[in-house]
Amino acid sequence: MIQTNENKEVLKDGIPICKGFIITEDYIAQNREVIEQWINLFVAYPDILIDLITPSDSTFKLFFYQRIFLRACMRFRYVFGTYTRAFSKSFLAILSRIIRCSLLANEKSFICADIKATGVKIATEKINEIFKLFPLLEKEVLVKHQSTDYIELIFRNGSMFDVIGTSQGTRGIRRTSGVLEEAVL
Repeated sequence: MIQTNENKEVLKDGIPICKGFIITEDYIAQNREVIEQWINLFVAYPDILIDLITPSDSTFKLFFYQRIFLRACMRFRYVFGTYTRAFSKSFLAILSRIIRCSLLANEKSFICADIKATGVKIATEKINEIFKLFPLLEKEVLVKHQSTDYIELIFRNGSMFDVIGTSQGTRGIRRTSGVLEEAVL
């Protein structure tokens, strides 16, 4: 729903519309091929998307090996690795899931941790860090359900991201992509 606030800004669903530009169904239909090319580029090269959406006053930079890891997470069905401390494994894994959910409609993604409460704690910390570093990614989230043992993000395009445990209670749940933390256990 289009509204205006006291500062005369045009708002859509409570979010200011920059430069008065509104993306309509007609605009998307006319530019579908170009939009699909950009989405395909960012799925294959998520590090370029990160470079583009990093605020200009930020000092955040991805290391080369982190770029490769992000690309692998987005491009391949199975990725397995053993990484050292300070590689930013959890940060990059969650970032890859958030990017995937932002770009691909109706994506159902997860992170699976051996102990769900610990996984939720780590995910909450990393999600907050990601949204602080990249505010545009946070704007893609429509609903954030969170408690001490549960976190779920629902995106504007119908995608969903959550943390699950390895218990019997998660059997039968269907997802389209995910990350297993601590596969050794």
